[in-house]
Amino acid sequence: MTLCETSTRGLITAAFGPALKGETDYAHDLVSHLTSDMLLLADGAFDSNKLLADVVAQGAQLLIRATSTRRPPVLALLPDGSYLTRIGGVRLRVVEAEIRSRTAGDDFGGTYRLLTTLSD
Repeated sequence: MTLCETSTRGLITAAFGPALKGETDYAHDLVSHLTSDMLLLADGAFDSNKLLADVVAQGAQLLIRATSTRRPPVLALLPDGSYLTRIGGVRLRVVEAEIRSRTAGDDFGGTYRLLTTLSD
């Protein structure tokens, strides 16, 4: 598991070990390297309540794709169609987005639920 910059692809830190310990466990090992000027981008396996809370406690912002089975409660609707929720004690904005991609041979995509601490 690595924590890296997206624009420069610079490696910030990494954690590794036996496969017995899963990706999300290794992700927890990297949280202490986040700072308040960072935005963590992560995929659906990384939306656990504890990881969300740990990232926010570290002061970083986050944008994480929720797993398809996660259906957070709607606490308040926002004018743009997103809504506010609370997961694991963390106040989040949920954006449901239809994302499509076209490659040389395929079209793929679907509806994704994005969890973020960004409110604007």
